[in-house]
Amino acid sequence: MASYRYLLNIAYIGKSFRGAQRQVNGTFPRANDPLTVQGRLEMALKQLKSINEPVVSMSSRTDSGVHAINSTCHVNLIRRNGVYEPSTITICLNKYFNKQDIPIRILRTYVVPETFNSRFQAISRTYLYRMVIAKADGLNVAPNLHYIPIEELDRLQILLILIK
Repeated sequence: MASYRYLLNIAYIGKSFRGAQRQVNGTFPRANDPLTVQGRLEMALKQLKSINEPVVSMSSRTDSGVHAINSTCHVNLIRRNGVYEPSTITICLNKYFNKQDIPIRILRTYVVPETFNSRFQAISRTYLYRMVIAKADGLNVAPNLHYIPIEELDRLQILLILIK
């Protein structure tokens, strides 16, 4: 039974997470960490029932509340009957996340060489900061916030400036 390494392209809304990397350390088997993206990915990967315990290696770190449009991670999985079909991993994990109402999506899964490392072989990292500067006039706190598109409402950092 050989171990295969899988690269996952992922996206997530970080509002409900304490960050990307797991915060719970400990002994084997690893304790579930439902408050981080890595912890949730590992919980979802257990649904595949691999022989080994899935340990996800994230390509980057994000803080609490930060989103990712397209990030990567890798994981080694051992299956009794050979390799997992990458599309099966994508479908199975997305079904799990959707059913649990967890804001993580697997964009695509690839089989990669055992030597591949998603963190150290990243070509670049790009960060996009989105902020709204809202004016507050004392009694009527930031009336212009009502004009923010609904799909952006929970995804922006809002700075309030008090006008006298």
